[in-house]
Amino acid sequence: MTPRRLLVINPNTTAAMTAAMVAQVQTQCGETIDVRGVTAEFGVPVIASRVSYLIGAYAALDAWQRAEPGADAVILGCFGDPGLEALRDRVGKVPVIGLAEACFDAAAEAGRPFAVLTVGPDWKPLLEERLRPHAAAPLCREVRALDGTGLDVARHPDRLIAALDAAAAALAEAGADTVVLGGAALAGMGPRLRPTVRFMDCVTTAASRAIAKLRDCACL
Repeated sequence: MTPRRLLVINPNTTAAMTAAMVAQVQTQCGETIDVRGVTAEFGVPVIASRVSYLIGAYAALDAWQRAEPGADAVILGCFGDPGLEALRDRVGKVPVIGLAEACFDAAAEAGRPFAVLTVGPDWKPLLEERLRPHAAAPLCREVRALDGTGLDVARHPDRLIAALDAAAAALAEAGADTVVLGGAALAGMGPRLRPTVRFMDCVTTAASRAIAKLRDCACL
């Protein structure tokens, strides 16, 4: 049986982040799905502002056009989902899963209080806007953004551990049952943090949604 193909689109220009996401998703998918990645050719190394968010949305559309044809599902690999709706319009019937939307969907289904923890102060209002119309919004205790950028996390993850631990503990104290690690650069960080709260990995969650979509359409 020919493996189904899952495309990870990174609207940032940092190829190392694309490779990390592809490796994580491929491990989760196993041999029945072939995971490929494509990186933005223009924009910024890591989206960290409203302006770069809009540029990233256009870069995601361009990345889809450049990608090898034949994807059966797509993961938009930036928490915040820049260009998600436009990308869905562009790809037609191919399911497109956003990292943030996947986590919000999972949080709504769980029905438990949660919080979002990310890096980059400008992300707080952007994520609050994305969350506001979602069914998960009443369950969210807080969107907390630490100083720095996703590039800082990717380059020096150990330097963020203490700050992430402290923030997660504070969010748990505020009533969050689960903390969403909001950012592709934070993928895989959960096991390295103190287990003061449940952590939701945005890449893992999006991959689970993509696998489910492929099964629903009888692609697997």
